[in-house]
Amino acid sequence: MGIEELEEKIANLNKATVEKSDRRDLLIARRNKAFYNQKKYFIKMQKEDCDSQTYEELKKKYEMQSEIWKKQNERLNKKFVLSPTNTKIAEELGIDRRKIYFCINHTKSEEYLEFFKKLVRDEDEKNDDKKES
Repeated sequence: MGIEELEEKIANLNKATVEKSDRRDLLIARRNKAFYNQKKYFIKMQKEDCDSQTYEELKKKYEMQSEIWKKQNERLNKKFVLSPTNTKIAEELGIDRRKIYFCINHTKSEEYLEFFKKLVRDEDEKNDDKKES
């Protein structure tokens, strides 16, 4: 695998993250809107009498927006890592996704880095043999 081919594969993998980025941007916009609404209802609540019906309605809306804001923050912190999935990487490199997972988890060791390089070379040779057949 040459440098140009590797750069092309990396570019393809980066394109795969565009959709994730768009979904993340939408989630950020929803979170920000919930934060705005939460503050808006809080300010309106302060202007109302605590015993009024309007106060109770505003309180419910405030609590609902607070929950939405918390959930959106949790989703942003847990779910959205803007990198290609192991499956996408495996498809692009033409190797099994479990091998990608294994290699990523063991990249800190130089021994495993050499193993990964050998693995990619072996897979390239297998793919070349299949193309020739």
